[in-house]
Amino acid sequence: MSSTVEVYVADWRDAAAVAQRVAVALETSGYFRATHGYTYTIKTASWFTGPGVLTLRLTESDWDEDDPDLCTAFESYAYEVSAELAGVPGLARDEVLERVGRSLFDRLMVLGLPLAFGNGTDIFADFLPGRGVRDFPPGTDLDADGRDVWFEPRLHGTDEQDGPAPERTVLRRGTVTVFEVGGLVQLVPQVAVGGGRRRAVAPVASLRRGAGPEVIGRALAEVLDRSARPDVVVDADPWSWVTGTSRLDADAYARQAVSVDVELVGEVLQAVLHGAYSGPPRGGVAQGPVIGDVVRRDIGRWDDAEVGGVVLGLLSGAG
Repeated sequence: MSSTVEVYVADWRDAAAVAQRVAVALETSGYFRATHGYTYTIKTASWFTGPGVLTLRLTESDWDEDDPDLCTAFESYAYEVSAELAGVPGLARDEVLERVGRSLFDRLMVLGLPLAFGNGTDIFADFLPGRGVRDFPPGTDLDADGRDVWFEPRLHGTDEQDGPAPERTVLRRGTVTVFEVGGLVQLVPQVAVGGGRRRAVAPVASLRRGAGPEVIGRALAEVLDRSARPDVVVDADPWSWVTGTSRLDADAYARQAVSVDVELVGEVLQAVLHGAYSGPPRGGVAQGPVIGDVVRRDIGRWDDAEVGGVVLGLLSGAG
């Protein structure tokens, strides 16, 4: 068996939207945007017993790019989520990896999208909304040799699945706190809990400042949208992700982090800059004092680069 297994996802939204939806489906504390895709680190206790670290990577599928004439079970899927295990004894790794892949496949069915599960040589199962799951016999080739088994008229053999992409949600409200330490930007959704108070929830979107204003603005749009919909946020600890990815404890993180509270109401974006925290330990991630005036922008239709530029500009001003 190969060193990874993959679940393929037929979704024609952009990668930022898919990454957020996968994080919610998997109930992760956060995810990290890398140069080529997104990474999720999973607590293995909820997936399998015994030692091990499970890393998931979401990337765009490249089956068509590898060979446009190739006939495979996976070429109709826009994205793949690969699962890789570390710290599992070699004799058990293949068995555990396949079980983990199946758990990933089952969990992603909540997306309500076509899925396929397999590895570099075989397809194990697929899912089509309205039809359900098909489990394939062991050794079913993913290429033309297995076509009679895995072929699905609604997915394979036509270009209909390629478009058009669903329209992006028109943002009307949401609240996110954006933290930065050492160039690592963390987008933490905040949901209302009554009495004018809010609490931080997961999943957190993490990415490097160097990704640029357009990419950061696009990620912020997805996190803002989720913050306005408490039914699709994750009941997990966001701070363990924030501090873990920064390799700092909560107090050390608070003393280094600058932050911006971002709130969208209708077409008005409000941003409040905070410096690093310098008070007594609070037992968690605390924000520092407000710096400067509240920034208000009438943004009209959301523009990723514009909003990302506003946030990055404020973070730079706190240095």
